[in-house]
Amino acid sequence: MQQQDLVNLLEFTGKDPTRLVFEDELTGVYNRRFLFQYFQTKVSWDKLAKNPLALIMIDVDKFKSVNDSHGHQVGDAALVWVADLLREVAGDEGLSIRYAGDEFMLLFTNCDKQTAMKMGNRLVNKVRSQPFRLYDQKKSLPITLSLGVASAPEDAKSGKGLIQQADVALYSAKCIGRDCLVNAGEVVPETVFDKTVVNQLKAVKLVGRDPQFKEVIQVLNKFGQKQNQMLIAEGTAGIGKSEFLESIRRSLTRAKARHIKVGGDPQEMFRPYYLMARILVSLLGNRGDQGAAIIAGLDKKHQDHIARILPQLAPDAAVVEDDNERLNRKGIFLALAHLFIKAAGSRPIILFLDDLHFADEASLFLLRQLIQFKKFSLCVLATSESDPESERAEHKIPLRRFRELYQGPLGIRKVTLTPLNSADITKHMNSLFPGIKIPPDFEEDLARISQGNPLFISELLRKLVFDRKITLSGQQWTLEPPEEGYFPKTLEEIVSHKITALDEESRLILDQISALGGGCILKYAGGQFGAKGSQGTGVH
Repeated sequence: MQQQDLVNLLEFTGKDPTRLVFEDELTGVYNRRFLFQYFQTKVSWDKLAKNPLALIMIDVDKFKSVNDSHGHQVGDAALVWVADLLREVAGDEGLSIRYAGDEFMLLFTNCDKQTAMKMGNRLVNKVRSQPFRLYDQKKSLPITLSLGVASAPEDAKSGKGLIQQADVALYSAKCIGRDCLVNAGEVVPETVFDKTVVNQLKAVKLVGRDPQFKEVIQVLNKFGQKQNQMLIAEGTAGIGKSEFLESIRRSLTRAKARHIKVGGDPQEMFRPYYLMARILVSLLGNRGDQGAAIIAGLDKKHQDHIARILPQLAPDAAVVEDDNERLNRKGIFLALAHLFIKAAGSRPIILFLDDLHFADEASLFLLRQLIQFKKFSLCVLATSESDPESERAEHKIPLRRFRELYQGPLGIRKVTLTPLNSADITKHMNSLFPGIKIPPDFEEDLARISQGNPLFISELLRKLVFDRKITLSGQQWTLEPPEEGYFPKTLEEIVSHKITALDEESRLILDQISALGGGCILKYAGGQFGAKGSQGTGVH
């Protein structure tokens, strides 16, 4: 045994073993593990109305500079000093916790928000009146604390939610200048945009997409720091691009950013500014007057140029007929950019653009200009179909050319939606059919047949349900092993069977939309007739 190991063993000999598990070694207060265990075993979350819970999250302001300027030994001493103050404030009524690094918590049971706020103010005042002193006791360091206060059930109804709300309030305290405390119920959403959206996005559950969501979280973090962003999620047909994008959008519904969702259209991709026109119509449509006041406030020259692209927005404008086509194009570009900026106002904008590989070139170049514009916050989250053939083609689609030119300068992030594996399929099946008994190697066979395509997997599972291969007996889901050759070999085979089974009216509808392309038929047949089975796998 090494000498240090022996010292450690002797130091902890005779101590309560539970303290070694739940106590922070440096400060002696409870640790993060204790907090989670306490939430799990000691809190009746369904009885919070009678037994409210309050949590104060505490952060040492600019702690890194203490370590950098005075060394880690002084930094450790400062953390012990903070922990001692927490014990004084908590007394017998609260629990002192070191959550992580320089983050601490005070947890009070049977405590309402008003009382917790008083405790928080008491801690702030103690720090101010009892400054941290270096070892010689002569010199003090100006250490301050930022605090966020949340309570359950007022702000949250679970341990995770309570921590997130206190964390958002703490973040707000730092944003407004530090050395203060903030009530989670009084947080101004716009000031904590990045923190709230990240917490909400972490709650998204989509099978097999955790690495991709982490990339999105990084993008939203930067967006919350006033850095305009663009991210494109790529994948093959049926891999779940639309559902991935929609899951992000749903998770951000509480955020104060304005959401605009539009999709690319293969029939329009060579019409200049068609995609930007859709974005502007949606953006202006969020206003009570449908943007009439903004249009009226534009100068006549801008109105005339906008009328070339959006005649319905400026019906009284004269269409500009300029012999100098270059000046005409420039005028339209500037007029649309000006309209977007006016319509965006002061709120952050998130554009959800599905099927961006169908975008027209003019709209993409206008998006580039808007992303580079620093006077408002813009985040573009898009999907695109990965197409190796177009990479090699002589005439590449506009999005490919756009990315080759601006991926670096704009910092465009790309995530790839990969096929689902057998573990993902197991997880998905258990979410749909809790506790289902799955035959050996079934998930591997499903992954092999479907090649991990979420749409194909959903259709195969739907077939199993319709054929009563998956059944519920009492409280137990069971899966009858399918015979050899039971599954269709391709997704197209499934679609063909569905089309054959349609009634005459549905076939007419399908004929009418067939002009939109094979991808549209696939989405329609795979989703329109029985879309419920596609929930959760990232279908569309």
